[in-house]
Amino acid sequence: MGLSISSPICRLGIAVLALSLSACASVVHGTRQEIEVHTDPPGALAMAEGQSVTTPGVLNLQRKLKDVAIRIEKNGYRPD
Repeated sequence: MGLSISSPICRLGIAVLALSLSACASVVHGTRQEIEVHTDPPGALAMAEGQSVTTPGVLNLQRKLKDVAIRIEKNGYRPD
């Protein structure tokens, strides 16, 4: 007597496996990601999500954010 793919136990096992694998990226890579910011010329201020860094530099941003705006400012340059 084998389990078919449509049996409730098999479906439950597949659901548990899918949920555990979806969390795998956060476990393996963490919840934050380092984003390198380079500008030409260097020495600009890069800001995102309450962090700021002088370029070249690294911002440490949350992975779960879908869209992130990084604002770049430097004296003598007009922001777009």
